Amino acid sequence: MWQQATGNNGVAITWKATLSYCENLSLAGYTDWRLPNIRELASLNVPVNGIDKGYFPDTKSGPAYSSSSTLSGYANWAWGVGLVGGNGTYASYKSDNFCVRCVRPNTPPPPTRIINVSGRY
Repeated sequence: MWQQATGNNGVAITWKATLSYCENLSLAGYTDWRLPNIRELASLNVPVNGIDKGYFPDTKSGPAYSSSSTLSGYANWAWGVGLVGGNGTYASYKSDNFCVRCVRPNTPPPPTRIINVSGRY
């Protein structure tokens, strides 16, 4: 289950604040929300068209949405995803601002997402 609205009232926050926001979110009767990893977040981003704006109507065009994934070898960087127009993944300093959308544990990827045989998006 995905948080339908952009979190934190649409206000972009640092990577550490996105983690805290999701860990403390109480929504729809659930308190087990978390920040998605890069694969989960990228699964929302359909190539060319981007995210389903019918289901996620207030998706922001920027900055990127934060994932919980840190860039390998760069502890001060995190992965994010631009969700409008199929913009793809980005690496940014954790001190930069990100949009946030939380997910609940064991949420399957949307059925419209295609992953190639190498496991890459």
